[in-house]
Amino acid sequence: MKAVLFQKSNKKIVEVVDNVNDYD
Repeated sequence: MKAVLFQKSNKKIVEVVDNVNDYD
């Protein structure tokens, strides 16, 4: 999950990426 990498930078981005990955 790439979202983990963004977690340190932006929590909001993590939620968005996590959602996209869920569909992907």
